[in-house]
Amino acid sequence: MTALTLDLVKAFLRYEADNTDEDATLGVALQAGVEYVQDYTGRAIAGEDPETIPAGLLHGVLLYAGAFDQARGSGGDINLAAVQAVCFRFRTVLL
Repeated sequence: MTALTLDLVKAFLRYEADNTDEDATLGVALQAGVEYVQDYTGRAIAGEDPETIPAGLLHGVLLYAGAFDQARGSGGDINLAAVQAVCFRFRTVLL
């Protein structure tokens, strides 16, 4: 499995790898995506071995970063429906 890195986020969002203009902002989006996915699913992924993190959760973080980037460019609200859709099956159920 692939680790969540700034380079992965940049590739997912189709930023040039050598373009560092948005690195700080994308780094915040990455961290916020990790926190959102962890809060939404109740599963820790920060600091975990990338080999043990389901691809769906990694995809959720990337989708979050994409929604963040898109909303930043348009000045609109962040639509997290896609993030929730890919992460829903990983949610923990508390009884």
